[in-house]
Amino acid sequence: HSVAFLGKKMQAGKALEQLVGIIQEHLKDNPDVQVIRNAKLVNRSGNKREIDVFVQTKVNGENIGIAFECKDYKRKVTEPTIDAFWARIYDIPQVHKGIIVTTKGYTSGAQKEATEHKSGSKIRSKKLRLPPKKSP
Repeated sequence: HSVAFLGKKMQAGKALEQLVGIIQEHLKDNPDVQVIRNAKLVNRSGNKREIDVFVQTKVNGENIGIAFECKDYKRKVTEPTIDAFWARIYDIPQVHKGIIVTTKGYTSGAQKEATEHKSGSKIRSKKLRLPPKKSP
């Protein structure tokens, strides 16, 4: 489905990606932080993987990267979505943490799965609360 976002009509998922990118731009507290939308990162096998929003910076001379996956589903995010994201980012050396942002939340199994991966310091989950959609 499409929505109006910043005066443009676009797919709801793309609007969420834009919103997460804008939020990350406004949250950055260091001019060296880069926020890249639709980043194409190369994994250890040499394959390019697309990341919805990628935030990178240096901390004490070390590169740090956070991958954001944006999900504007009609239902809660499920375990297979967590697993697919984990599989995609696990083999990308530039990614140190992954965050899935959703507008609907997570099933209990997905939340547990994300928590398990979090112990490996890769995945966190965030629910973004948007204002209710207005009827035309």
